[in-house]
Amino acid sequence: MGISSFHIGVEDHSQGIFRKMDIHLALLLSPVADTGQPKNNQTAHWIKQTLSAEKDVLYRFINDSRLRWRSIVYGINCKLINCIDIKNLSNACLILDDTDLKKTGVAMELVSRVWSHVEGKAVLGFKGLFLG
Repeated sequence: MGISSFHIGVEDHSQGIFRKMDIHLALLLSPVADTGQPKNNQTAHWIKQTLSAEKDVLYRFINDSRLRWRSIVYGINCKLINCIDIKNLSNACLILDDTDLKKTGVAMELVSRVWSHVEGKAVLGFKGLFLG
């Protein structure tokens, strides 16, 4: 995909067992892997099968504030757009969606009230921005 450690924004540390690029690749491939597990446990199970790592490795990677998520998503989307032959498609488009992710746990950090256009009121949770 042409994503380097520069795009991810975090260099590998000598004490780390797993390389950041390996964790990132396993995370990217997990949605297409059929592990036979329930959806809520599928990614963690895939990481355990692929890297022989526990889910803590995945959570530490995702929650690392030094990651350049915008750069990663932008790079992946540029690669996908370049793979599409737009000349043959008459109605090609990208779809943006801002979904309300309501708070589901007992305690959660950095949660706030967000405006829900569906419910017409502010709900406790997060906004998820998705590109398809």
